[in-house]
Amino acid sequence: MSLLPWKKNQPVSNLMTPSTQMTPFQQDMHRMFDRVFGRFPIGLEQVGNYPMLSVSDCGDSVMVRAEVPGLDAKDVELSVEGNILTLRGEKREEIRDEKENYFYHERSFGSFIRRIELPCHVDSNAADAHLEKGVLTLKMPKLAGESCRTIKIQDS
Repeated sequence: MSLLPWKKNQPVSNLMTPSTQMTPFQQDMHRMFDRVFGRFPIGLEQVGNYPMLSVSDCGDSVMVRAEVPGLDAKDVELSVEGNILTLRGEKREEIRDEKENYFYHERSFGSFIRRIELPCHVDSNAADAHLEKGVLTLKMPKLAGESCRTIKIQDS
């Protein structure tokens, strides 16, 4: 049985396209079917949170780490527009030796796109990105005068 990742504080502005974004009811139904029938193989384009990300404030820059196992740097494209970071990529199917007798073959492939809202505007021209051991690390300096937005919560 597989578990779908659930993030309590996931921002609404994940900017997934409506065709790939599941409603809470659809997510519940998926979990129910997974419990009863097991997980059906799906391509990366159908996984709403691929690649898994972490975004952190490093003072004068913003750091984004993305898990992209099995991908090379040429397979991933990064772009920033305003404070929206877009990751696109494609994991190609490996050519299998048909002489092998597979009992089970569980590999995913396909294209993906993930858009996230960064906490502030960044200088994409001075960004530094590298991919090592399946983890893409992107460090982008904040634009002059930018700081991460914080929202004060009022007690009721």
